[in-house]
Amino acid sequence: MNIKSMGCLMSVVILSACGEPPSPLEGKWVIDLAPMIEQAKALHATDRQINQIKETFINGELDINADQIKLTVPESDQEVSYKYRIHSNQGDCYQLEIEEKLHEYCVTGDKMKINDPDAKITIRYTKS
Repeated sequence: MNIKSMGCLMSVVILSACGEPPSPLEGKWVIDLAPMIEQAKALHATDRQINQIKETFINGELDINADQIKLTVPESDQEVSYKYRIHSNQGDCYQLEIEEKLHEYCVTGDKMKINDPDAKITIRYTKS
């Protein structure tokens, strides 16, 4: 193998090791409860419903990697993991397919909003 061929081979190896850059979704996120409570109040949620939101999400954390989302809520000893795939994206928003349903995850800077088809409010996180 000559020097030129060896150089080309090394370039291919280096580029293939790089892969795609991580999406802005990836990383560790902590729940941003205050705007969720404000939204619930604006939708005329009862005190009981607001307390349920607090109990469900207080100190919640998301850890997102290339194909899995892990939700941890320390106060309730709750930890669940979901496989996902990016169905589509437009601008800062990604349609994720999770358990055969589409969820919209939008990232702006260090903030993320999640529109879950089963939730009545927008779930909000801040990058940690």
